Amino acid sequence: MKKLSLILFAIFLAANVLASNKAINGIYYDFDKSSRQATVTYKGKSFDKYQNEYQGSIEIPSTVVYNGVIYQVSSISDGAFRGCKNLKNVTIPKSVNHIGMFAFKDTGIDANPHYWDNGVLYIGNCIVDAKYDQVPTYVEVRSDTRLIADYAFAECEYMKSIHLPKNLLYIGKMAFALCTSLENIDIPANVTQIEELSFWACINLRRVQLPKSISGIASGAFGGCIRLDSISLDSVNESYSIKDGVLFSKDMNTLVCYPAGLKQMTYTIPVSVRQIASYSFEAAINLQYVVLPQGLKIIRKGAFMGCESLKEVSVNKELSLIEEDAFSRCVQLMVLRIPKATKLENKIGEPSLKIERIK
Repeated sequence: MKKLSLILFAIFLAANVLASNKAINGIYYDFDKSSRQATVTYKGKSFDKYQNEYQGSIEIPSTVVYNGVIYQVSSISDGAFRGCKNLKNVTIPKSVNHIGMFAFKDTGIDANPHYWDNGVLYIGNCIVDAKYDQVPTYVEVRSDTRLIADYAFAECEYMKSIHLPKNLLYIGKMAFALCTSLENIDIPANVTQIEELSFWACINLRRVQLPKSISGIASGAFGGCIRLDSISLDSVNESYSIKDGVLFSKDMNTLVCYPAGLKQMTYTIPVSVRQIASYSFEAAINLQYVVLPQGLKIIRKGAFMGCESLKEVSVNKELSLIEEDAFSRCVQLMVLRIPKATKLENKIGEPSLKIERIK
């Protein structure tokens, strides 16, 4: 069982958890009519509302018909099979491209040593969990692995290095969060999306190699990586670019990630930037002064969270929105001067932060 920080748990479970009483051939689903996607889930309002609703061997179909509509089965929800101790085997189709946190926790599969390899729980070609205190310092993921579930390797504190196979297509939310010994990561060429908080608080992560296939990097993917000082990107990538070691959208309109391990104390954001992404500067503890461009419109949630040395931010007259916690834990930032028209979304910083409105 993983330690699971309560703070981390609260952040992660901000997303909706799916539940259902709609059973087809013994499998419970939630249906999205607009996308015609189906998610495998548990019976009732919580995963423990019913005991052992899944037993024996389950074969998840790639498509299912409900009320005359064909749905593609694309996801398995958080805790979908959790606690089903009589569950012996699940066949997961290739149509499933996402597996939620603890989907197979405390099941018959979880208890069967046959499914475990060096502390890693495999079901078919999917990794669904790992034992934080049994995963070794180096992990060689099976070559046929195509999917890593949400939170699968989270808190595996001894793992320093992992080799991800070329067949890998998907890395889940918080998949490597709090892997505090992990030093480097190379994202395989077939992965197109890095999910929310995937490598959050990997405090020894120093280098990230992104492939040309990457088209989406979600909020806080590398947040809290206090030693990260190198993000490499294939030059032909169509979605992102790097300038002076900082990751931007291809059009340089959005600042996506400022590696927190960069040593410089002052940073001037390029003039083309119109928004600063959520958690993009998180834990950049060396940064003291930030110069914002005149055309900047939005500072997203948690953008400068944990920048403990930040003393001054020059704000332009066109800034329209600062989202919640944008300057949270910026303990040395005493005054923030912003235009009268700038909208503040709830609490943006510490109680000691004084907001001054300028014309």
